Amino acid sequence: MVSLIEPACGSCAADSTTRAVLPDGRVLVIRPMVPADRPAIAALLAGLSVESRAHRFHSAAVRITPATLDQVTAGHVLVVALGDHLVALGSYVARPGLSQAELALVVADAEQGRRIGTALGARLARDARRAGLRQLRAEVVGSNRRVLRLMRGLGCGLTSTWAFGALTVSVELCPEPVSGGTT
Repeated sequence: MVSLIEPACGSCAADSTTRAVLPDGRVLVIRPMVPADRPAIAALLAGLSVESRAHRFHSAAVRITPATLDQVTAGHVLVVALGDHLVALGSYVARPGLSQAELALVVADAEQGRRIGTALGARLARDARRAGLRQLRAEVVGSNRRVLRLMRGLGCGLTSTWAFGALTVSVELCPEPVSGGTT
């Protein structure tokens, strides 16, 4: 279980910082990307294993160029920091005229399996709901079981279609819980 620690407001802006407590007690910070993060993002991507690079880009041969950085930092982009190190990157890009967005995320190999992706996905889903989106989609390599589990946990319903060795997974976002007490 990951506990998100939100600021004390019901409709915090998408540009706010969220803290999350991991099962091992470490606190991570999820925040919007700023231009000064680009070198750290490049280092995060360059440090990915062949398998992680293939899961994120559908090819292990992707080179990390300025164009690649432009691609992964388009849309609504969040970074995750543990201490002074960026350990994850996630984003969604809204599809024009639709209430859905394309979701992508990556976690540093050394930090995978520690629920960082879960916390990042939850924050992205929250921001997407607040932006009026109702669905997140992702193109997923079929062997990427972690992202498939993550997607299942983000919403109220999951659909998938298989084509050309990849799954297109769509998740309907649940309405945001209403906060407040009972009378």
